[in-house]
Amino acid sequence: MPHAIGRWVALLLALAVGSIASGQGLSAVVTGARADRAEVAPGGQTAIAITLTLSPGWHVNTNSPQIPEAWKGEWDAIPTEVTVEGAAGLKFGPVQWPAAHEIEWDLMGDGNPQRFGVYEGNVVLFVPVLVEPGAGGELAAKVSVTYQACEKQCLPPTTDTHEVKFRVAAGAPAAMGSDPLFAAFDPKGFALVGAGVEPQAGGAESAADRAIVFDVFGWSFTLDPRGPVGLVLVVLIALAGGLIMNLTPCVLPVIPLKVMSLTKAGGERSRVLLLGMVMAAGVVAFWAGMGVIVAASTSFKSVSQIMGYWYVTLGIGVFIALMGAGMLGAFAVGLPEWVYNIQAGHDSLKGSFVFGILTAVLAAPCVAPLWGTVAGWAAFQPPWVTLLVFGAGGVGMALPYFVLALKPEWLSRVPRTGPASDLLKQVMGLLMFAVAAFFVGSAFLTLSVERPWVAGQLHWWVVAGLVGVAAVWAVTRTLRLKGSGVGRALVIAASLLLAAGGFAWAERNTSEAREQWSSARIWREYDPGEYERAKREGRVVVLDFTANWCFNCRTLENTVLSQVSVKDALRAPGVVAFKVDLSSQAAPGWAKLHDLGEVGIPLLSIEGPGLEGVLKSSAYTPGWVVEGVGKASK
Repeated sequence: MPHAIGRWVALLLALAVGSIASGQGLSAVVTGARADRAEVAPGGQTAIAITLTLSPGWHVNTNSPQIPEAWKGEWDAIPTEVTVEGAAGLKFGPVQWPAAHEIEWDLMGDGNPQRFGVYEGNVVLFVPVLVEPGAGGELAAKVSVTYQACEKQCLPPTTDTHEVKFRVAAGAPAAMGSDPLFAAFDPKGFALVGAGVEPQAGGAESAADRAIVFDVFGWSFTLDPRGPVGLVLVVLIALAGGLIMNLTPCVLPVIPLKVMSLTKAGGERSRVLLLGMVMAAGVVAFWAGMGVIVAASTSFKSVSQIMGYWYVTLGIGVFIALMGAGMLGAFAVGLPEWVYNIQAGHDSLKGSFVFGILTAVLAAPCVAPLWGTVAGWAAFQPPWVTLLVFGAGGVGMALPYFVLALKPEWLSRVPRTGPASDLLKQVMGLLMFAVAAFFVGSAFLTLSVERPWVAGQLHWWVVAGLVGVAAVWAVTRTLRLKGSGVGRALVIAASLLLAAGGFAWAERNTSEAREQWSSARIWREYDPGEYERAKREGRVVVLDFTANWCFNCRTLENTVLSQVSVKDALRAPGVVAFKVDLSSQAAPGWAKLHDLGEVGIPLLSIEGPGLEGVLKSSAYTPGWVVEGVGKASK
């Protein structure tokens, strides 16, 4: 029993830590850091440039985001932060931030976009650096950049760390060079190096000293966390917040499942007490584990971030679906032993512990009153305070199950056996599928945000997954059948080939979709007004007339327009490429097609100041496109 519990705890923590370490699948933001030169003289000046390169359509918050009134109370913008640490011999000045760029963003999805200052495109920050006169050899600076990338939705906060090395040499230049990346650097920043680094009396309050402001359904109060009394009050609020988590929509549907499992113990009071205590231990173990991760991580500061990793959310959904299937009797058909281990009936000790962990995991998507505020405060406190608060939250959440275990007579009216018990079990099993659908759907939505090209291919992965399940079933059952080894080997090989073929097909379609999505970042959706504006500005305009029912169009796009030379030509300054989708008879591109004297597709047209007319072709080649864009640019 202890070994089994240990394996489940290790699996949970490994999953969470692996999720944090893996980062995001989509490079919405690529960061970097470098100095203006590799060698600096003792007593000289240099600077570090920190770059953030954002994919089109993405942005990060500024270092001091100004949230519109309509969003206050609904969303907390994570500021972009930079910290620089270095070896003795280096001194750093304050970060020089660029001006924000205002965008109109419909964050709430209510059709009422608000103007909001962000950083997007190519962003460069600067940190002035002074090398002390007595410094020598190679020195290194550690640069950490924390940001939150947003498009239609926001990804979890991410922290990237870079190392910038300096070689201090007597013959090196003492002043900065002429690197164009540092053109916007303000040398006045050197005068501020070292200013305000040491804490001074009367300075700003630290995070530990700031009061905690709670807002619960319109009732607000403030708590001073300083001192033993303040910390005790914080712990009590954490207990209350953990208790309230059981009433959130995420957790409430599964509570009857545990009630049913406790009633199965009948009148064995000691058995009921043991099951309740083990489940409570599972709840506390999860929150204590999250406290360890939050205390040790610089970027993972909210348990809700778990839901930002699609594979974790998907795994939770599949696990819950398996438990629901078990409640409906699906595991009575003789599945492999490992499946029964996943089922982990919660009338057993191992099952109760796992069910406690699962119950705590279900609380992650829902931020309960009190708990969200106190957990957010604890995330930035010393590790022992973080662990104390998170542990208290776990104890508060586990409390009802422990009380039920102490008072099993309160469950006396719950049917233990018979038709009523079976019906209740079936209904709860179906509700488990509803919970699983929520998590699986959330995973797919997150995946479609991180990897937009996957959204249209999810059905193929579902097909491949079902084919894989069929293959595993065939292999498992074949191994149990009597017969020749050759026959069984052929069946197993055919099953594995079937599964491999299904996943290979899904991967191929996803790769093609990714290529098309990448190309779509070059191509704009055709708009007559944007087209006319580009012409007035004297830009080269490329129009690709296509449709989703046009096989030849797709062939040319995949074989010609996907070529690197063509993409480079279309990305060149002064070139605007439009995708004219004629899939619908109501598409505005039909009028433009007829203006060009054409009635059918595929067709690619090129216009520009270097051409007297329009270049157009229905059977173009990579060389024709590159040459045409070059001529139009002259």
